[in-house]
Amino acid sequence: MYNWNILDDMFSMKNLMERAFGELSSGSFSGGTPAINVYEMDTASEIKALVPGLTRDEIEITFEKGLLTIATRERKDDQKPDGTVIREECCRSQFRRSVRFAREIERDAISASLENGVLTVTLPHKAESTPRKIEVH
Repeated sequence: MYNWNILDDMFSMKNLMERAFGELSSGSFSGGTPAINVYEMDTASEIKALVPGLTRDEIEITFEKGLLTIATRERKDDQKPDGTVIREECCRSQFRRSVRFAREIERDAISASLENGVLTVTLPHKAESTPRKIEVH
């Protein structure tokens, strides 16, 4: 007789979906793309990406034709204990996350910082693209 456990089937389906479409858990980064917030202020736009455990050397940021791309190469922990892997969430595969900006960006003034697992990219707007309020006389 077979004991069917619905939870085992649900976890198996979640694992299959994550392999096909990336991480399904909100705000997570175990093997998928990082969660990001995008902000637009008057003079600049800003992206905050959750990248816990990554170093500055593992992150690549490019900007071309209004498209900012944050990417990294595959990274795996080399030390694994002997035995069978039951579940592996600590290793990260390569990811690429892109955001397109409608406003013109001052590409030479783009800056990025990494602090406590949060990557912040600041993209100053070109002066011509900043909205100007015109008073009616």
